[in-house]
Amino acid sequence: LLEREVVNYDDIEALLGPPPFGPKKMIAPQSWVEAERDKQDTGEDEPRRPQRPLRKDKDDDINLSPA
Repeated sequence: LLEREVVNYDDIEALLGPPPFGPKKMIAPQSWVEAERDKQDTGEDEPRRPQRPLRKDKDDDINLSPA
């Protein structure tokens, strides 16, 4: 880490060894860019979920200041 500014997946695998549960599924950056472009072209987008109001627990009202 002191010799390099950027450490990639292959560097980490060389240091630690292969992952115990098989190789990671690697996605080429270009295929991701193309998929995002296709998604925008078709208007596909995940529908937004309505945001739920934050729940206030009774524990939130505890005064933590020193006695």
